[in-house]
Amino acid sequence: MNNLVSEQEVTERGVYNEVVSLLAHMDDQDKDRIALRIASIAKTNLASVVRVLLEKLQQDKQNRVAIYYILEEVLQQDTGGLEIRLVKNIVSLASDQMRETQEATNEVKVAASNTLVTLASCYFDHVMYELHCHLKPPKLPEEFILVTLGNLSSAYARKCIPFVRVTLNTMFSMLEFVKDGRLRQAFCGVLEQWSRAVRLFLANWEKCSFPKVGQLRLCNHFLPVYTHVTSNWLTCEEPELKQAIIKALGPMMSLLLHKEEYQDQIFEHLSWLLEQYNENTDVFHVTKSLSQLLEVSGEYKIPLPDGKFQAICSALHNQICSQARPLSMENHTELVHCVVQLARSSPEDLIAFLHSQLKIKNEAVCVTSLKLLRAIVDADLPETRPKKCLIVKAVKSTFSDQNAMIQRRDCRLEKACHYPDCVKWIHVYKPRRSNQKHKDSHILSPISGRRDNNNSCVSSLPLQVRKAVLHFIQRLLSLQSVENCAAWDMVAHVFTEFSVSTSKLAIPEENTIQTLCTDILQCLDTSVTGMTQVLWPRLLEYVVPVQYTGTLKPLCRCLRELAEKKQQEGEEAACLDYGGPVKLPTPQGLLARLLVVASSPYAGEGHGCAALQLLQALHQNIHVAVGEMWGVKIPSLLQYIEGNTENSLDHARWEHMLLQFLRTSLGMIDDSAWSSQMSLELNQQMASYASPSLEKSFLYKALGTSLAVCQDLVHVKSQLHQFLTATDYMEAPERQGVISILALSAESHLDLTLNALQEFGATVSKVTIPGFISRLKDYHHGRRGQTRSTLMLTYSSVAVHAPKEQLLSRVEADITKNILLHYRASCQVLGITVANKDMNLKLTLIQNVMEISCAILETRDSQEFEFSYKLELLGYMLDFIKTEPLDSLTSPVRYKAVLAIGHLSKLKPSLTMEENRELLGQCFKSLFPLPPLEKLKEECETAKDALHIQSLYVKSLEALGKLVETLLEEEPTADWFQEMFDLLRTWFSSGKEWERERALQASTQLLTAYLGTVHSTYDPKLSSRQFGVELSRLTNEEQAVPLVVEKLINYIEMHGLYTEGIYRKSGSTSKIKELRQGLDTDIDNVNLDDYNIHVIASVFKQWLRDLPNPLMTFELYEEFLRAMGLQERKETIRGVYSVIDQLSRTHLSTLERLIFHLVRIALQEETNRMSANALAIVFAPCILRCPDTTDPLQSVQDISKTITCVELIVVEQMNKYRARLKDINSLEFAENKAKSRPSLIRRSMKFRGLPEFDSGSICLSWVCRKRVLKNLNLELMTDPMLREKKLLKSVLRILEERSQDRNSIVRQMAVRGLGNIVDGAPVKVKKYKKFLLDILIGALHDIFSSEVIGESMKALAKVLKELKEKDIGSSFKDLTQQIRTYFDDEDDALRSVAFVLFGILAQLTKKKRKAYFAEQVRKSWVTLLLHLQDPSPKVSMECRATFHLCFPFLGLKRLQHAINRHLGGRAELKPEELQVDICRHLAKENAELLENLYSTTIAYFSSSWEGIRAVAANLAGIILEHTDTQRMKWLDLEHLLMSLQVLEKDPSPTVQLVATELISDICPGRALGE
Repeated sequence: MNNLVSEQEVTERGVYNEVVSLLAHMDDQDKDRIALRIASIAKTNLASVVRVLLEKLQQDKQNRVAIYYILEEVLQQDTGGLEIRLVKNIVSLASDQMRETQEATNEVKVAASNTLVTLASCYFDHVMYELHCHLKPPKLPEEFILVTLGNLSSAYARKCIPFVRVTLNTMFSMLEFVKDGRLRQAFCGVLEQWSRAVRLFLANWEKCSFPKVGQLRLCNHFLPVYTHVTSNWLTCEEPELKQAIIKALGPMMSLLLHKEEYQDQIFEHLSWLLEQYNENTDVFHVTKSLSQLLEVSGEYKIPLPDGKFQAICSALHNQICSQARPLSMENHTELVHCVVQLARSSPEDLIAFLHSQLKIKNEAVCVTSLKLLRAIVDADLPETRPKKCLIVKAVKSTFSDQNAMIQRRDCRLEKACHYPDCVKWIHVYKPRRSNQKHKDSHILSPISGRRDNNNSCVSSLPLQVRKAVLHFIQRLLSLQSVENCAAWDMVAHVFTEFSVSTSKLAIPEENTIQTLCTDILQCLDTSVTGMTQVLWPRLLEYVVPVQYTGTLKPLCRCLRELAEKKQQEGEEAACLDYGGPVKLPTPQGLLARLLVVASSPYAGEGHGCAALQLLQALHQNIHVAVGEMWGVKIPSLLQYIEGNTENSLDHARWEHMLLQFLRTSLGMIDDSAWSSQMSLELNQQMASYASPSLEKSFLYKALGTSLAVCQDLVHVKSQLHQFLTATDYMEAPERQGVISILALSAESHLDLTLNALQEFGATVSKVTIPGFISRLKDYHHGRRGQTRSTLMLTYSSVAVHAPKEQLLSRVEADITKNILLHYRASCQVLGITVANKDMNLKLTLIQNVMEISCAILETRDSQEFEFSYKLELLGYMLDFIKTEPLDSLTSPVRYKAVLAIGHLSKLKPSLTMEENRELLGQCFKSLFPLPPLEKLKEECETAKDALHIQSLYVKSLEALGKLVETLLEEEPTADWFQEMFDLLRTWFSSGKEWERERALQASTQLLTAYLGTVHSTYDPKLSSRQFGVELSRLTNEEQAVPLVVEKLINYIEMHGLYTEGIYRKSGSTSKIKELRQGLDTDIDNVNLDDYNIHVIASVFKQWLRDLPNPLMTFELYEEFLRAMGLQERKETIRGVYSVIDQLSRTHLSTLERLIFHLVRIALQEETNRMSANALAIVFAPCILRCPDTTDPLQSVQDISKTITCVELIVVEQMNKYRARLKDINSLEFAENKAKSRPSLIRRSMKFRGLPEFDSGSICLSWVCRKRVLKNLNLELMTDPMLREKKLLKSVLRILEERSQDRNSIVRQMAVRGLGNIVDGAPVKVKKYKKFLLDILIGALHDIFSSEVIGESMKALAKVLKELKEKDIGSSFKDLTQQIRTYFDDEDDALRSVAFVLFGILAQLTKKKRKAYFAEQVRKSWVTLLLHLQDPSPKVSMECRATFHLCFPFLGLKRLQHAINRHLGGRAELKPEELQVDICRHLAKENAELLENLYSTTIAYFSSSWEGIRAVAANLAGIILEHTDTQRMKWLDLEHLLMSLQVLEKDPSPTVQLVATELISDICPGRALGE
């Protein structure tokens, strides 16, 4: 016992000394740290620490506050185990110091009070007893006795309930003696806090453990003190006391309100409380007290007196909207809360009050009322839900007058547009250009096509009121139900506000309104109860008017969801009632509007996709005939949009796709009345768009397309006549529009269109203009001149679009003749023909010539057609060239005329050699004498002018080159070539250098054309053009597949096989154009490494699309479709392959290469996400296109068949590919057994369903094939002939082809041959380095044969030894990364050669690639370290050499000596010693690398080799042994132990043993579970 006592004394003495020492060194900065330290000591020695602190409180008067703070922290750890004597000491000391009047400061008193409150957590009765001891009337208590009493009730509300009666009675007996304001504040504080405590108790009645106290009894205890305070203290003037009274009144009033007989008394004092808003006090506490009262009133349905209710409403409303003093955020929140509580007790009265406030013409009042109505809706109270209709009615009153005015304005404009005179006026009227810049600046006011300047659409409401209304609507529409609340009026108002803001976007604040409107619509949830009935189908009203364009994306989304819901309800529910009460747009109007929106697919955050998706959802409401076709076509249109970007989209092609979609849709509808109405709707919507704009341009084309489909010729004629007569020919967009309409109409109504042009042209000729001066002004630049130019362009555009079979019979008499008629008329002044000096008129005729020439050449009988106007038109073109000045280059007339001459030259009748000579000579005379380019640019005033001149100069020379090529193609004889060269020869002797230079350039172009046409048949090596060329011209006997195909496909297979979305995603348009030009110019020098893989894939698809005759040929198109119509799949496959057999050798070889490529892509579907079907969708339009003569409607219907056909071929080849892999294994087995058991092969072939051949021949052919390859490899190693260029090139070409063979053994032998070439011709390696590296690195990706990969690595090892770092180029990264993937391969040979290759790369790496290779080493060095103990001795040896070569890249120079000692010599490696040295060094020098070592090592716990798992576990132990676990925060021992526990159950005893030993080292003497 003595020993025990002494030990306790020692402990207490130690605690005492430590605490005293800590207190002695305490200052303000260290207070928290010392408090935590003492608190930690108190965890085991609480009583001792408390004694020390009590002692210091009595001794150290200066630091009492800090000591109390520490004591408070210590007592928070107490769970009730302190001795009662010690508790009483604390209470007594704190109470005494809290009541000291002289020595103790307020800070000490506060600290003592807080300590008592903390102590009360476990010893509440002791503290409360002490406080009540000092509540002895008539003696007044000290202030901090009351403060502590109040704090106790706040901290321990339920514990205070038994003391309520005695406490309040005692306080009541003292109140009459309290005269001091500060003490009165303390009493009020107690009343406030004890009132709150009672309210908390009443709210949590069931949780109390002691006997329940009745609610009314508790209220009775507060009445005397409440009465005394309200009767005697309310008249005080002290601000602090008044605040305290206000804070106390709220809780007390809310308590007393429960008892009916007290309510009148309570309501009387409401007036005093409300009056305090007018006093200079902190009104937040007034609001808080009021809030507490209203909460009880609302919760218990205690009605407020009428007068009081209105007074409260007015006071709260005035407080919120008053600008006399700013509201704090908490006060504003509390005020709104009060209003919401009022809504619980009298919702109708409150709504009526706020409605009345909305009628006051005051912005602040209206905004406040709207915000409060929004708060009521936001609260979603049971009392207010049935009143939502009243709330909406109140809000609606703020904007109903404005909306009515706007609707009347819109109705007037809409009616006006239905009258022809108004339409004509609208069509001619042109709005002034606005300086504002906005994404929707092209949108005009609805229907009229003009902006309102009369403020008829300008909202009369202040901006803040409009915002408040919109915020209310936003909250209303986000509720869980919108039934029975007139929600549609709110939705309609959002659109009205959007329209108003659109018309006033020049005002910056209107942007916020528009954004808010868009946000509201985006958040519309169609799944909300009642929302479908609200929105469907009325939302359709806002699709067509252009002023709502900015809302189209959310609008289309909502309508699409609603349509899908209706379709689920049944077909009848989804059908629209166009004759119903809702004024819906017509089906034609919807189709027109949505197609116009889709024509600019990326505008407005992707309106195009939304419009098309809505169109698909509404298909049955547009027309029942289009549903099936739209279900196929619209997804393909969406896919095209998603596969492009705004920058990469080919807008012309996209417009063509939409117009084809429209044409096909109208064709399937096959209703003239419907099509006529469609054209009228397009015409009517025309007025809604600005001019010029992309939307209006598309509308013109869509109108022409609809007229082309329409079979009502009377209607078509009327429409054409209207546009020809109503167009304002002084406006360029309108001129282009009428050209588009008539040209597209001519596709089906050629005669009607030409007759309309003829009649209108005649009326133009008959118009007489009085007055000499006016007639002069009308020359060229007047309305008649512009009209004639437009008619000329229309005629040639009609020729381009006319049906090819009808063109030749009309092109001379009805088209060219009228063009020349209008041209000659334009060249007359006062009836006299004068020289044409108008550049625009010249350009018009040049464009006519080019378009007519191209149109004629596209017809089937163009080579037999004699164009009688050829010489006359050539004469005009030559005249234009002759009149161009030779000292300047300012207009495009010269080069365009040369181009036109080239087009005309292709037409019959052919010119004589003398005529061609004169024509070409004149072109030379027009171009060669021009001043040098630099001199031409010097004369320019601006840089922009200089660029323009340079562009004209380049285009002029290019046009001359094309003309030379064309003339030589038309007369491909040596004599004509000589004549052309003689023409150039005269310029070689010119005295002007620039003339000689241009002649030399032209002669180069002539020689190039000569080599391609006259000198020999086409050779892909001599001509560079690759795109748009017949396939037969890109191949020969040696080159069965075009070089461009092999180049692109091989690169994609090497670098893009695993790229997600290959062929589906598009590349950069500029890069695609650049690569295409490069391939067309010099295919051999194009470096594909400079381009993104998607760019290369896009160019390959372009090459396929540009073939004049696709791979699966126009001639066999119908045959393929016929085969796809067969019933049985086997018959279909047989039929398709029988058609493929009919392809020419060139087409067949290229198709085979393409299909094999697509199979390789499809086999990687899991990675690249491109299935056979996805590839077929992409490539079917490229390789199985319908002929141009096919009906467009039929071609759309054939799309699914063509896709299925291509997919069938790919899938069938994939199946054969997989089966062939199995066959190869069988054949290899047969080869080994052929000599002894030849019958095995026959049985194997029979079993697999293959034709039965002679077994001996099979074995011989197979064995011979392998032996030939092996012998070839052996000979290549020693044959000196290999160094000869021709032989080496041939061998390389053969091996390149064989490296892509479908047989893995052939590929393996080919790759081995490439490696052996290095032995036979090492000096040639650098020359063919890129060729060799591309093939061998590509072979590393061979997923079907590890033998091919192994041979590739061996060959790469040979190649790399002959190269330097700079020779490897961009292949370095791909090669390094690919090699690393084989470090952990299960094949020993692959691991071994991978380590060898990595070591070679380490030797090759110099400065340029050092940083990159060092990063790769950091990722691999742990793997190398572990494989030093690889299960295979050979692999271990190769790894040792590689690790030694790679280690310097880690930058651990201090460790290099140790590494050299372990790995440098031939002594036996001791891996564990090496690992220990590395861990020691890293623990001291490089914690980051040590962490990398640890995490990678743990990952190898799941290695498939038991040896590596054991090595990894052992290495983890070494790391742990040399690591400071406190310093290395990343070391997760718990995770390590769990991983080791798994290894304890490993199948390998070795691994189990290592894991068990390591666990025992980590946790000595206890089990893992412990």
